[in-house]
Amino acid sequence: MSLFEITENEVRALAEDLVKQQAPSTALLCRMIIKNVYTFASMHGGPKLKSPTDFVRPSSIHTFKSRTRAMSPREIGYVLNGIEQSSSDISSKSAFKLILLTLLRKSEVINGVWSEIDWNEKTWRIPAERMKTKRPHNVYLSKQAFDILVCLRTLSTCKSDFIFPAKYGLNKPMATSTPNRLLELGIANAKKAGIEIEPCTIHDLRRTASTLLNEAEFNSDWIEASLAHVASGVRAVYNVADYAPQRRRMLQAWADMVDKWQKEYQLQS
Repeated sequence: MSLFEITENEVRALAEDLVKQQAPSTALLCRMIIKNVYTFASMHGGPKLKSPTDFVRPSSIHTFKSRTRAMSPREIGYVLNGIEQSSSDISSKSAFKLILLTLLRKSEVINGVWSEIDWNEKTWRIPAERMKTKRPHNVYLSKQAFDILVCLRTLSTCKSDFIFPAKYGLNKPMATSTPNRLLELGIANAKKAGIEIEPCTIHDLRRTASTLLNEAEFNSDWIEASLAHVASGVRAVYNVADYAPQRRRMLQAWADMVDKWQKEYQLQS
């Protein structure tokens, strides 16, 4: 296909398809790449064409909202029960639950490998190269999180290194969009039961945990360490504590809170 043939409608259709796949950033990036191709061609002796992206403004593709969303205990309970009512497989449901229980980022969970699990110490040891902060990170597993991993390991019939292997290809992890779809299903099933839940994202789970743990008056240093947030300035120099015992107690308390909310906020079929 030549540059003369690409139309505004084709660019918009591409962008809309990517947004539907929960990839708005990719949609905006593709628009920018197409625009740059036309600009490059015009500057290097190519045809003086008007880019079809001129008629597809970024704001018409997607507008990012400020990241301030934190779910309530009620919403957590209803969403988890909505996910349980879905026909999704146990691996997908477990990945979502571990994101919530461990305070890890989505990519840090779904790219996890079995060799990172210290079964004796009940600790998930993630190497620096897999962390956004480029520092190794320990997750002190609650009983609930540890039980999920034991269950997955017991039920696993494949020889994949990944805790959450892709359905079609054991040498790669599950699709990054899977936890997003689980969240959408949970919200949709809650809505079917008459429960309205404001839109939220997977990343909001970390903010939710941070907010509710702070409200429960847990030490902010323990929370920040569990979120693998890196301190800056003088604080970063003097505070190198891991808070392992405190974080283990806090994450167990968090898992117990999540269990309580899931039992309390049932969906009526």
